[in-house]
Amino acid sequence: MSIKSKVITGAGILIFAIVIIFSVVFIDNPPPANSAGVPDKGTVAPDFALATMDGKTVRLSDYRGQIVFLNFWATWCPPCRNEMPAMEKLHKVMQGYDFVILAVSIDQATTYHVKSFVNKKRYSFPVLHDVTKEVAANYGVSGIPTTLIVDKGGVIVSRLIGGRAWDSDKIVDYFKELAK
Repeated sequence: MSIKSKVITGAGILIFAIVIIFSVVFIDNPPPANSAGVPDKGTVAPDFALATMDGKTVRLSDYRGQIVFLNFWATWCPPCRNEMPAMEKLHKVMQGYDFVILAVSIDQATTYHVKSFVNKKRYSFPVLHDVTKEVAANYGVSGIPTTLIVDKGGVIVSRLIGGRAWDSDKIVDYFKELAK
C-alpha cells in the first residue's frame, strides 16, 4: 500500500470517527426543539415524576416549600463527576434547612449502573434517573452538568451550565440565605 493510500485511508477513518461522535452527541442528546419554550430564570419549573435509585417515584412538586438544587448529570461526564463531591458536602451542610438536591442522571445505562456509581461514591442526596431524557429535554438541557435552582414557590431563580465548587463558603451562604 502506498503512502498516498495510507493517508486517504487514515482520513477516511478520521471522518468516520467524527460522524460517529457527532451522531452520539447530537442524535443521542438532541437539543430542545423549541428553545423559546425552555424554562429559565423567573419561570415556574415544570413538574415531573422520576424514579429514585430505590424505585420510588418522586415529583418536583413534592419539594414545594424547599429550595431545590436540580442538577442534570451523567456517570460518563468528567465535569459532573468532579462536582459531585462538593454537592455531597453542600447536601450535608444544608441538612436542617429547607433545601434539597435532586441529581437527575441522564445516563442511557441501566439504573443499576447509576445506582452502583452512586453507592460506590457514597452520595447521600437523592438521585433520579431520566432514562428517556424527557425531563432533561423539557428543561432545555443541552450540556451537562446543568443546574437549576428552584425557589420555595417553584420558580427558577438560576440556571447554570458547567461544574462548580458547590461547597464554597460563598455558595453555602447564598443557599442558607435563600432557604430562610
